[in-house]
Amino acid sequence: MSRRDRDGQEHAAEPPGILEISSEFRRSLTAIRGALGLLESGHMGGMSGEAMKMVAVARSSADDLIRLMSNLVEAERIQTGQVELPLETIEARDLVSLAMAVSAGQAAEAGVSLVLDSVPDCAIAGNQDRLVQVLSYLTGSVITDTVRGGVVRLSVSAEGGRVRFTVSSSQRHRSIDPRPSGWAISEYIAGAVVKMHGGRLWNDRDKPADRNAMLELPGKKAQTTDRGSPARIRVLLVEDEDQLCRYISIFLGREGYDVCRAATIEQARLLVRTFQPSIVLCDIHLPDGNGIELLHDLRRLPGFGQVPFLVLTGRDLAAYDRRLPAATNWIMKPFGHIELLAALKKLPVL
Repeated sequence: MSRRDRDGQEHAAEPPGILEISSEFRRSLTAIRGALGLLESGHMGGMSGEAMKMVAVARSSADDLIRLMSNLVEAERIQTGQVELPLETIEARDLVSLAMAVSAGQAAEAGVSLVLDSVPDCAIAGNQDRLVQVLSYLTGSVITDTVRGGVVRLSVSAEGGRVRFTVSSSQRHRSIDPRPSGWAISEYIAGAVVKMHGGRLWNDRDKPADRNAMLELPGKKAQTTDRGSPARIRVLLVEDEDQLCRYISIFLGREGYDVCRAATIEQARLLVRTFQPSIVLCDIHLPDGNGIELLHDLRRLPGFGQVPFLVLTGRDLAAYDRRLPAATNWIMKPFGHIELLAALKKLPVL
């Protein structure tokens, strides 16, 4: 194929770039994914169990390909200098809380608990969305390497004007499964974003069983606020709704609390021993059981006889009053930050 310029000269047509090609691919993949989603939902008629499994596999593969094409576009934009990073002051606690909220679904599916260690008052100058993307990528890579029932810990340290984020696990698979599709591109994007922030990204594997991912960024003086609550109160949040968890984690983090999220009862049972919460915030309806039964079980554990509970619910709890453990308060969804803080302050620990 050829083209003519304004002077009538003939030139060979330039091949389409990655952005143009990926746009065509994504359009077709989105249509395929939509069709598979309709089949999987049963709207097109009944299917045998084996056929439904095959459709689910195909739909999942279509999702992977769409993510892969999106990452290819992102890598191309970074490489050609088309990415702008508006910077803002971000508290390290908020960044870690957001990354944990993003990674919670993957952790629940892998049967891995996420634990947030104490975070010092420190901040960085950066683009929040991009850095959450990087930190959740690191967290996800460590989750992938961790055995079912294991614990992945996130910690933050500040020294010499630098802030270091560490994602660690000492319960790594002996043989690592193949990386998910698009992993190399995700790694490239993460490295490029960190470089644009003047930071560095690396893995620390001093011991064969360890899997530590490290992110270091230039620090910035943290904003000082009147938090109005005692520092280092450890809150275990047992809730499967990602957006609500993100809201609670960010708000309580700004108020000086250390928040660790469990998306299921199974995760909560693992976390209570490692995280040692001062307060438990728990939804009633969880994917693998009833939150009230979980609270009764926690009451029987050594050292949990007086730990206060705050139940999060979208229903009137009048029918549950007699079933609620002692030292329990509850709050109706939806609620705002003022109502949440008031409910917490009514608990005995405060």
